[in-house]
Amino acid sequence: MNRGGAGPARGSRWFGALLAVAAGLGLQLAWRWMSRSCAAPDGVDPRELACRVCSAVHATTVGPASVLTVLGAADLGSLCMSVSVGYFVHDAIVVVSMGSEQHAAPILAHHALSAACMEAVMLGSRRFIWHGNLLQWMEC
Repeated sequence: MNRGGAGPARGSRWFGALLAVAAGLGLQLAWRWMSRSCAAPDGVDPRELACRVCSAVHATTVGPASVLTVLGAADLGSLCMSVSVGYFVHDAIVVVSMGSEQHAAPILAHHALSAACMEAVMLGSRRFIWHGNLLQWMEC
């Protein structure tokens, strides 16, 4: 089993950062569209519903791919981590824009720390991509 997570060649490390930005922007655009266009049930904030949909999309895409990486069936570790970094940035923007002061600090701290660690792993030696995917699997 390849636990080193060697992944793509050295020159493509920045691809993960670009993918993270693209995933974050895509989720942000989807959230904005859903929160403005979609009807929510009575008593439900459409922005909160859009947050839950984006979270579910993240979990259902990254979760299975992380499992495949941890089990050694596929080398999708960098992809999973890139998409998660984009999700963390998107969710941090949403939390701040919705003004959820009561719960914002722990969520922002979790997202900032997780995104920074994942980017450091992807841009650094990449030895811990397997471990990062194990953590993602446990969080899903």
